[in-house]
Amino acid sequence: MRTPSFLLSVQAAAQGVAVMGIKDSFHFSALWWEAEWLASKGLIAIVVVNSKAFVAPHGGSSRVFGTNPMAFAFPREDGLPPIVWDQASSLMARGDMQLACEEGRTLPPNAAIDTEGKETSDPAAGLA
Repeated sequence: MRTPSFLLSVQAAAQGVAVMGIKDSFHFSALWWEAEWLASKGLIAIVVVNSKAFVAPHGGSSRVFGTNPMAFAFPREDGLPPIVWDQASSLMARGDMQLACEEGRTLPPNAAIDTEGKETSDPAAGLA
């Protein structure tokens, strides 16, 4: 039986592009894996996810932007691994802030604000 990922790569190769929209989903990780997998099939990959408002603009005190992770990858010739780029659109990924909270670490400067809109190095306050 063919898997959806197999069908995606076949359809993308035949059509030159594959686009997928998913509504009301939850993504809990970095996007490099999906992008790298597509590039390993010889495809150029762009993978993006929207998110809730977690990030205040520079100098702001209200959360307006999402962390909006994004990744892209390009295949290379001669069996070399793909070139992969992955990032969050914030100074620190929310998942890294959650890990800092669990491990009792403080956050770097300018990584989070508390519920009052003041800069904090406390990951629990930043996540609140």
